[in-house]
Amino acid sequence: MRKTAVLLMASLTGLSSSLLAQPNYQGGGDIYHQLQVMQDEIRELRGIVEQQSYEIRQLKQRQIDDYQDLDSRLSGVGGTAGQTAADPIMAAAGGAQSASPGGQVSTAASAPTGNPAAEEASYNAAFELLKSRKMAEAVAAFDAHIQRYPSGQYTANAYYWLGEIFLLQNELGKAEQSFSRVVDGFANDRKAPDAMFKLGRVYHLQGKNDQARAMLERAAATNTSAAALARSYLQENF
Repeated sequence: MRKTAVLLMASLTGLSSSLLAQPNYQGGGDIYHQLQVMQDEIRELRGIVEQQSYEIRQLKQRQIDDYQDLDSRLSGVGGTAGQTAADPIMAAAGGAQSASPGGQVSTAASAPTGNPAAEEASYNAAFELLKSRKMAEAVAAFDAHIQRYPSGQYTANAYYWLGEIFLLQNELGKAEQSFSRVVDGFANDRKAPDAMFKLGRVYHLQGKNDQARAMLERAAATNTSAAALARSYLQENF
């Protein structure tokens, strides 16, 4: 679209110049009107180009911010599923914690999966792919983990990281679905507040401002690190 607008603007500019340069140009009212129309169109096209340039810059900056955010979160996790308990945001290996509506953190036992070691190995394999920035392989591995352990102790994490990947790739519909699965299906998990914050961001990027505000306010009401992020986002955008 931007390339088309630039080409049209260049064509109109050249046409107006050629009309003025014609030896038989009489400066008649019709020609003057045509030139005015073309100049208006040129100004409009310039506005389109400038708007598109601004949107491209914003998209690039958001992608940079998302990469940096993902890097910081991955660095904070430390690596394997067994190490996630050290991070205040991640789900603990022995169970899941979350912020209740009153802001208190509660603990909920994870559903048994039959083979905890195999489940942990499955999650760790997917997470290592994400850490290595092998996004397509990570998506496939997290999906496979979810299929094998739909109610497992790392399933909320798997959905959350899928949402992060899709947000990074600007696949907002898929990001919405992944974060929603955490918020709706794993409300007692420690990843739920983070997922609320990210889901609020996704809604905002989709133009669903009422849903965005409501979700961000839910995240802001929790007694977690996601609350500060949600409050900051609300102040900056609403």
